[in-house]
Parts: sequence; C-alpha cells; structure tokens
Amino acid sequence: MKATPFAFPRLPKALPAGSLWLAALLYLAGVWMMLDDRWRPLPELPASLSPAAFATAWAAGQVIVLIRHEERCDRSSNACLGPADGITQAGSSEAARLGVAFSELGLAFSDLYHSPATRTTQSAASMFGGRSLARDWAAQCREGGLQVFGQNKARQRNLVVVTHSECIDGILDALRQDDDNIGYGSALFLRVAADGSIAPLALIGAQAWIAQAAVAR
Repeated sequence: MKATPFAFPRLPKALPAGSLWLAALLYLAGVWMMLDDRWRPLPELPASLSPAAFATAWAAGQVIVLIRHEERCDRSSNACLGPADGITQAGSSEAARLGVAFSELGLAFSDLYHSPATRTTQSAASMFGGRSLARDWAAQCREGGLQVFGQNKARQRNLVVVTHSECIDGILDALRQDDDNIGYGSALFLRVAADGSIAPLALIGAQAWIAQAAVAR
C-alpha cells in the first residue's frame, strides 16, 4: 500500500525545521500501518502523542533513538561494502538516506554513537559520516541495557545510537513491549522524562521513514 500524503500542522518557529515530518510520522505510528507492514506501531502505545509534543521533546533534547544497523553482508546475497562481517552496498545506500532524514530532523542538540562492530560502524559512517563515535556500551544488550543508554544520555541532548536488533529487543522487553519485526534500519524512539524515567514512543521501519521524509520535502 502506498503512503498517502497528508497535511502537516504548523508548529512554533522555535522548533527545529526538520522535526515536523517526523513528528507527524510518530503521531501516525499509533493510528495506522504503512508500506506493506514495514511500519509496525508498538502495541499498547497511546496514539495521543501530538506532532507538537514530539517536536518539543526533540528540541528539548529529551529523546533517545536506537537504530538497528543496515543489511548484514553475511546474511545476504547482495554485494558487500567491505569485510564479510559488515553491511552490504545496498545497506550502505539506505543508511545514507536515513542520514539525510536525520539531518532534516536536526542534529545540533544530539550526540551520535555506535557499537564498535563492523556492521554498526559502517552503518553509522554511511548515516553520519565521521560524526558518530564508537562505544562499547552501545552494544549493551538485554540485562541493564535500558539503564546503560539512559546513563549515557547527556542532559538536554538527544542520544542517537546505531546498535543491534537484540539490543532494541532487550529494551522493548524491559519496557514490557513486544515487536518481532525490527528490520534493518528500524529506529526505536524513546522519551526521557524529567525524573529520568524512559517511555517508548514508536518503532519506525527504515523504508516507511525514508518514504515519508520524501513526501514531506
């Protein structure tokens, strides 16, 4: 099913210019699914998050984004970008498109990190050039992962991490959410409250995200 263009609401001028389309996308994540089920709203998430509320949270540096690396070369017949434990050339191209989407969202108040594994390093390089830094904690999975990511988020700055599906799955388990469709390039958006508590906002597939960004441009 093809994505249907929609009218974006007007937001205060103080909000980052690129936050508008993603804010609307996050809002719709609780309303319908797009692009042949490549966008899967998390179950039990409220559909009440408004575009303005998300954009305000992003501008205030209250958001954590966990992005799964792009297509693994060792699990694909597509041409490798480099070493066999890295990503494919096709995955690198998609990562670059995701990077453009993030740039439009605005990264001035965001810190970028990635797991030191080859596939996450290559994905981050394709998305963000040399701006992302490798950190061992970015591969922290399952036990204690939610606290680790929360502890490494700076106050009033968004945290964007290129990581692994098992890490995202572990975070969802900790938040008592469930989703078995964490595709390559999927992004889990979380919001950190003033008291340090962390709540899920949406899990957005790469293709749906890229397609909606193109509609918004």
